[in-house]
Amino acid sequence: VDSCLARMMDPDRLIHARKANNAGHCVDHDHTDLDLESLLRVTIRGWATPASVPGGERRPLQSPDGQTASPEDWAHAMARVDGGSVRGRIDRPGVAWLYADHGADRTYANAPVDNINAKGFVDLYRVPKSIFGLWRANSLNKPVLHVHDTYWRREFLGKRKDIVVDSNCGVVELAVGHHKYGTREPKVEGQYSVVFSDVLVEDLPLVATCEGQGALRVSVPMAGEATRLMLSAHHHHLYADRRSIVILTADVVDERGNSVPGERPVLTWEVFGPARLVGASQYVSQISDQLSAEGTGYITTPVRNVLRTTSVPGVIRVRVTSPGLMAGEVELTSREAPSIDSPWMRHVHVHDTAISRPTKSPSYDRMSAVRDVTPMLSRMDNENIRFKETNPARLREALGHLLFERNRAATVSTPAFRVLMDELVSAVLRTDGWLIPDDFNLLSQRFNDAILLEGWLRASVLPAGFRLRLEQHYADQIIRRGRDPDYSRIKQAARDLKAQGRTALLDHPGPDGLRIEAGQTLGHVVRMAYPGSEPDAHQRLLRQIHFWNPHLFDRESLEVEQLLLKPARTGDVIFLPQD
Repeated sequence: VDSCLARMMDPDRLIHARKANNAGHCVDHDHTDLDLESLLRVTIRGWATPASVPGGERRPLQSPDGQTASPEDWAHAMARVDGGSVRGRIDRPGVAWLYADHGADRTYANAPVDNINAKGFVDLYRVPKSIFGLWRANSLNKPVLHVHDTYWRREFLGKRKDIVVDSNCGVVELAVGHHKYGTREPKVEGQYSVVFSDVLVEDLPLVATCEGQGALRVSVPMAGEATRLMLSAHHHHLYADRRSIVILTADVVDERGNSVPGERPVLTWEVFGPARLVGASQYVSQISDQLSAEGTGYITTPVRNVLRTTSVPGVIRVRVTSPGLMAGEVELTSREAPSIDSPWMRHVHVHDTAISRPTKSPSYDRMSAVRDVTPMLSRMDNENIRFKETNPARLREALGHLLFERNRAATVSTPAFRVLMDELVSAVLRTDGWLIPDDFNLLSQRFNDAILLEGWLRASVLPAGFRLRLEQHYADQIIRRGRDPDYSRIKQAARDLKAQGRTALLDHPGPDGLRIEAGQTLGHVVRMAYPGSEPDAHQRLLRQIHFWNPHLFDRESLEVEQLLLKPARTGDVIFLPQD
């Protein structure tokens, strides 16, 4: 993309190019000036320390590799070490971090759920991790006082622990009851994080106060035994317009209403009234899972769900339950949505009964044939790989060696492999010599899809020269452009094709005098190639030629009869099936 196009559309914006080649001369800065993501480390909220993870002693939870899932205390420590995370340090200028965990086509060692990028400063449910307080202390211009409650739990009563406090105040004091543990002075050199050592964990509140930019006081209660669930809503008044949503938070509390940290009960959500859950109706903690293929990502409470209204006004009650705990409940009100008063828009009220909820067809499967096929290229693990070569030809050779070492079954004499290598070379040059697993895994999946499709075509009776042209087209569409064709239809059509048909060279007269040229309509081509065909046969041939020659037609925007042949590249052919 040419950056100057963006400049024309919005002259006042700064234009940043993140690991992009040939972005044009209107770029103001790129990733070498300002890295838009740093402090990247896979961190699981709810894994307070390695000891809090069931079976954690058998996992490398304190890995120096930021691509390996780790507890919150380790992520907090590594954010203060230069290079301790993937790029950057918490006090460096221009720190820009990933806000929230999100879905991604990436596998991280130790992670509870596969294909989740857990490098956010808050989790999937927007609940902050420990590192969030460190960032606030280093970045905000107002007083910050964040006390880690990692060890202020009943399981540690009577033991002495180190208490971490993140603050940008001048002086921080820590006390438990009448016992004061002295003061600390947070400094920029220590990334505004201080430690109070050898603090006795007692059945009393842990109180921190600070002076400097402003006086603050934070009290961390010693929670009692878990007795009930507490359910709260972000707001209580909604519109019955089928699009109003509210965020619900479920937490485990003691008899005094104090949050009990580290709890992970099974949660069942129920809705009574005109609304529906957006999230799952049951949450089961995945704290001890490893690379689970499915789940909610729920580790410990607090955790959230989302509710959406229907078109019917009324009272909505939401209840969350768990065995052994008193249920939590919240009541909301959904009222009729106001009409839109606009001369350009008419507000039509549609009742829920007039709309059927979409369901996935049981017969639909994007690539049912792929399920039991061993991929030609396997996925890359977490590590980035650095290449020193900058010459495209030598880099291509080095990437080829890597592919052969890891995937000896990979087919190299195909259009798909050539397109794959082109895209890998571009990806590595774009990232200054780094091969990123995200890039490789995406391209390898597309390559596997293209190779499977090539196999179906090669098993068909299509003429060899045309079949190669079709393989080139689909390799470009699938791997380079990321466009999925109708795999199931192509597979079935290749099997059903009984006769070879014939091919014609575009813009050249054939031996039978037939000349097909770019710009002709598909209807005209059928009338020339199949003179005298009956109406039913004419329609069938229109569909078949359009299907077998995707390289010659743009995406369907007209009636098939009126589709125009695209300008042909040198030597392009059209396939004319046997009637």
